[in-house]
Amino acid sequence: MDKLTTERWAILGIFVTLVMGFVPLYISYLRDFGPVREDIFLLTGSVEAIQDQLQQVEANVSALSERLTELESAPSTDLPSGPVWLQLVSLRCHEPEDAGGDEAFLRVGGRRVWSRSMDRESVENLLTLPAIQFAETTNVSLWDEDGPQWLDSDDYLGTVQVSRDQLEQGDVTGSFTLDGANYELTYRVISSPNNVS
Repeated sequence: MDKLTTERWAILGIFVTLVMGFVPLYISYLRDFGPVREDIFLLTGSVEAIQDQLQQVEANVSALSERLTELESAPSTDLPSGPVWLQLVSLRCHEPEDAGGDEAFLRVGGRRVWSRSMDRESVENLLTLPAIQFAETTNVSLWDEDGPQWLDSDDYLGTVQVSRDQLEQGDVTGSFTLDGANYELTYRVISSPNNVS
C-alpha cells in the first residue's frame, strides 16, 4: 500500500471515529434537551445503520488480520536450498529382458552404483547403498550386462529422472520398460542421509 493510500485510510478512520462519537452524543442531547423533531429520528436510524455497517467492517478487518497472522506464522513450504540426497530403496523385476534373467546394473548420474543377477519377480533391497547427493535432478538408468562390448553390447532398459521436487515425499516409484523388460525402482529424495530408515 502506498503512502497516499495509507494517509487516506488514516483520515477516514479519524473521521469515522469522530462521527461515531459525536453524532450519538448530539442526538442524545437533542432528545433530552432540544426540540424533538421527526428528522432527528430519521437521522438516528441512519446513524444506527452506519454503526451496524462499521461493526461489520471491524469484524471483517479483524478476521482478515487473524488470517494474515495465521499465514505469516505458517511454516514455509519452500524447498530447502542446497543439495539433496537420493536413497535407492529397492528394485523389483517383473519381467527380465533376457529369458534366462538379467545381469542388471544401475547407474546414477552416469556412475555405476550397483549390479546383481535378477530374474522374474525377484526383489533387491538397495537401502544398504549410500545415499547419493545431487542438486536439482539426476538420472537413474538400468542396464542388462551382456558380456564383452565387441561380442554383445549391454542392453539399455530405461531411465528414471529424480528431482528435488520429490523431496520428503516418502517412497517414490519409477519404471524401466525398454527392450521387453519391466522393472520397478523405489527410491526416496531426502534432505540428509541421516533420514534413511
